Amino acid sequence: MKILSRMPPLLSAFYTARLDLCRFIIVGGVATIVHFIAALTLHHAIGFSPLWSNFIAFCTAFSVTYLGNYFWAFESRANHISASLKSLCVSITGLCVSQFIVWSLTEIVQLPFHLTLFAAIMIVPFITFSLNRYWVFKQA
Repeated sequence: MKILSRMPPLLSAFYTARLDLCRFIIVGGVATIVHFIAALTLHHAIGFSPLWSNFIAFCTAFSVTYLGNYFWAFESRANHISASLKSLCVSITGLCVSQFIVWSLTEIVQLPFHLTLFAAIMIVPFITFSLNRYWVFKQA
């Protein structure tokens, strides 16, 4: 970006981090909508269990997340094989955290599925942003 070359290094880094975060939020928002609609459809319309609904929906949203983060949010130049494998690791970590939240709140606390799903999609992105920004799509 042309504007970054004219900024002091510290200000440039702050601007880049904020831009990454804003774009990550948009990509995550789109992926979250895909996840939420898919999970509820699978559970209520098709009759899958909450865990299977969440798992399949999470996998569906992965492609939205990876492509959006690679090409737009972080404007990565990383090798696709390396970045996609790292991104998959981050997504699996997010999936495990998400599944634990859904399972514990649905089975132990006995909350309705839509509330447990909402809790999961509000917590997991904080973890995945940090991993994506500083590990998966880290600029060399």
